[in-house]
Amino acid sequence: MLPDDTIVAPATAPGRAAVGIIRLSGPQALVLAGRVFTPMHGPAFADRHSHTLVHGLFRDGDELVDEMLAVAMRAPHSYTGEDVVEFQCHGSPAVSARVMTVLVRAGARPAQPGEFSRRAVMNGKMDLTQAEAVAEVIAAVSDRALHAAVQQLGGALSHTAHGVRDRLLGLLAAIEAGIEFPDDVDAGAAGAEWRTKLGEIEEDIASLLSTADAGRLVHDGCRVAIAGRPNAGKSSLLNRLAREERALVTDIPGTTRDTIEVDVSIAGFAVRFIDTAGMRPARGIIERSGVARARRAIRSGDLVLWLADTSRRIAQAEIARVAALARGVEVVWVWSKSDHASRVPAAVRAAVAAQWPVLEISARTGAGIAALETLLTARLEQRLPMDDGQVLLLRARHREVLERAGAALAKARTAAETEATIELAAEEVRTALAAVAELTGAVTAEDVLDRIFAGFCIGK
Repeated sequence: MLPDDTIVAPATAPGRAAVGIIRLSGPQALVLAGRVFTPMHGPAFADRHSHTLVHGLFRDGDELVDEMLAVAMRAPHSYTGEDVVEFQCHGSPAVSARVMTVLVRAGARPAQPGEFSRRAVMNGKMDLTQAEAVAEVIAAVSDRALHAAVQQLGGALSHTAHGVRDRLLGLLAAIEAGIEFPDDVDAGAAGAEWRTKLGEIEEDIASLLSTADAGRLVHDGCRVAIAGRPNAGKSSLLNRLAREERALVTDIPGTTRDTIEVDVSIAGFAVRFIDTAGMRPARGIIERSGVARARRAIRSGDLVLWLADTSRRIAQAEIARVAALARGVEVVWVWSKSDHASRVPAAVRAAVAAQWPVLEISARTGAGIAALETLLTARLEQRLPMDDGQVLLLRARHREVLERAGAALAKARTAAETEATIELAAEEVRTALAAVAELTGAVTAEDVLDRIFAGFCIGK
């Protein structure tokens, strides 16, 4: 990856559309554009003002490829910080491919995944957390995910990380001064002050880390397993929640043999509902596999909707079986088929209500579905910060880096207890500083950058 190359890539998704955008970035972007694009009127393209749309013709030698618009964004006032040219051609896959071919032949190099954003980071247009937020905005599947990504793009996480970094730098300077000039420092008083400050910074990092679970829910969505005995109405509920026929529904118990997953947005949250095989002693290898997958979905979910058919008798033992199966996972008990006459003993109903939240629904009529969605929204909101301005850790990389910083600070606090180990304290603070710098990309190994940007789309 050479920063002196001029790179090119489609900035819009493949397929037919009204407009397709091809993006150039690099030192030769204006020169290459001038070779293939001729304005319909006025001065040459390279002589136009920055950020001005120009109507013209794109040619491959003497052959006209397309009539289009082009805009030059001169360095440093561009996304990458380099000279950037964007061609707005007709959104035919054939036109986009031809434009790409002509520009590569003229001297541009096809961009690698995330290379435009990587150049923006290298040129100081944004830090690494903001570049990652660009990918989060593109991938957002819910309002909550978009809001969190936009906050990060605006520098919320960067600002917090820079604040931690500045405090660590000040503390490290004080510790190193104590090491260099021991006669000028009261070792006992200084050590106590250093430990206090280390503890405060450690608490701030722990507070950030405490948002990781909420960040995961916003980023990945909440996984809700729909479970229960065969023919309890699980697939019917999935179809009702998805508002389309996604799962096969029959009166034959055991129709679902595999997990079926559907993504739904509820009150701005991304929720993945997982329809599972009915829980019963398996009959045959296929059903055994389905039941095993159902167990995994239940235990790995954020929440379980346990469906129980009100039209059949249910023994007290089933309550204990559900509690054991979903141990450690939040359960909502759903009495299904509420449009049928109930055969559930009052004692069983009371025992269920004493242990879990309870709802009654009919997937056939839609009764209770709105209440179920309201309950799910309330459960999700309980797991998210009440403060709308709270910074969330959206990526596993952020959590891992901050965990390293927190561990180093804990060691530094222990080392600062005695004058004999104060050098070790300074070294651990340096380790924490390096981790925080890695969070924002101030100091990050090349292979780490490669892994991060490999997950970006080509044109971003």
